[in-house]
Amino acid sequence: MRRFVVLALLLGLCAPWRAAVAQDASVAESPVDDVAAARARVEESRASMEVRYRDIERQHEQLRRLAEEVQVAERAGGLPEWLTTDAVSRAANALAEDARAGKEPGADAVYAPVARVFPERAQRWPLWGSVLMARARAFAIVDKTLSGAEIVAKSILVIAATSTPEAWDGWFQDDPIVIEWRARNARLDALQVREAAAAPSQLIALAGGRFAVGPWEGWTSDLGPKRNKRTKVSIKLLHVDRDEVTCAQYRAYLLTVDVEDRVALLPSGWELAGDGAPVLVPGSAGRPVTGVTFAQARDYAASLGKRLPTENEWERIAAGGDEARIFPWGSEVGERQWVHRSVGDAGAAQMRPVGEQPDDTSPEGVLGLAGNAKEMVATYADRKPVRGRVKPDARIVVRGGGFRTRASECQTRWRWFVEAGSSSDDVGFRCVMDDADFRRRGGR
Repeated sequence: MRRFVVLALLLGLCAPWRAAVAQDASVAESPVDDVAAARARVEESRASMEVRYRDIERQHEQLRRLAEEVQVAERAGGLPEWLTTDAVSRAANALAEDARAGKEPGADAVYAPVARVFPERAQRWPLWGSVLMARARAFAIVDKTLSGAEIVAKSILVIAATSTPEAWDGWFQDDPIVIEWRARNARLDALQVREAAAAPSQLIALAGGRFAVGPWEGWTSDLGPKRNKRTKVSIKLLHVDRDEVTCAQYRAYLLTVDVEDRVALLPSGWELAGDGAPVLVPGSAGRPVTGVTFAQARDYAASLGKRLPTENEWERIAAGGDEARIFPWGSEVGERQWVHRSVGDAGAAQMRPVGEQPDDTSPEGVLGLAGNAKEMVATYADRKPVRGRVKPDARIVVRGGGFRTRASECQTRWRWFVEAGSSSDDVGFRCVMDDADFRRRGGR
């Protein structure tokens, strides 16, 4: 009886922690607006984790003491009295019966006496109780001749013999506080990527003015010959992303929205892991994100205080306006190399991480305009600007070359289009920021 009381008291020490975890889980994670706040939450979780780690070490020491009593009793030809009472034996036998039948642990009432030795298997109960429950079920399945008390005794001995933190650290990784710490770290990482994407240093300023655009080649049927001609347009001072938006940047964006909202924002071919985190194809982090719809691209840009460029703006970025560059770097291909389909190739080139083709750059330093991934812009195929809601079948202009594009189609005057509600694995996007927003964010 003394042993039951002591064990109940020891296990009861974890009750405040269990209540705290349950309370924390019932409250949704408050929005984190900046990196500093996210970093503070990571530190908070780290401190809690250290406390929890010490608590688990105390539990482990308790198990060692129980194991010593089991060993002493075994040498005397039996088991400790507290392990062989009728109530504990019935509960342990019920546990073994469920395990052998392939069932999860039964009702709490059935295993209540066993809880005095170790608690039921549940995420928020003390760690070693969960581990012992798993071990007991495994022993019950492997050796059907063991009694319930023998199963519990063997489990205690095995767990207690795991003598170093390194050996049982894997179990610690499933602890709720550690799971929270990992989640907060992931959120901090995502916010840091987001902050970098919005940093003024990643944007290149292009002077405004009156610039010539057109005429265009490629998919021009919506224009007609009268509208497909060179014309002057006014463009304000503009800050443009040096690179196309990458898969890593888009993943970081997804991690800052609620899990239930991520499915609607996933690019084509992407999946979510069991914890709701977007899964990247190995090696794709630095590549342009593709497979996005126009609405997804526009939402991403808006989340950073940016927007998609118009067709006129994109052409000013790539062709230099009155310079009328045939390619982003000038009028001749020369020895330049960029990611596109070469003459005679049976298939497409391999998409590369942004910035790996320094030849594909404009005089102002904007990269990747001629190849790698085509880019959606905020203009309809008939050259009307996109405003407000967009119908899924509306045709959105696409500019620039991609990894499947021939050199002649990588020219700055070539245009394509894609339906707003669809996506393509060779069409991505880059963002721009108006000067007023740029200054509000600390740019100069």
